[in-house]
Amino acid sequence: TNERIEDFNKKVTAMLSKKGIIINDLYSVIAKDINKYITDDLVHLTDEGTKAAATSVSKAIKNCL
Repeated sequence: TNERIEDFNKKVTAMLSKKGIIINDLYSVIAKDINKYITDDLVHLTDEGTKAAATSVSKAIKNCL
């Protein structure tokens, strides 16, 4: 469920952040509009979902440079 994913992400993010590991939380990007960003199979990204994820990844990489 989404609640389990969110709970897991919070715990993992807290743990990894303490170790200085940078997290790029794509779940938060996609969860903003699951119907728009996830296909009917509930696994794969739509074209718009791919663009949203790519934008997030690109920004995260640029922030590390």
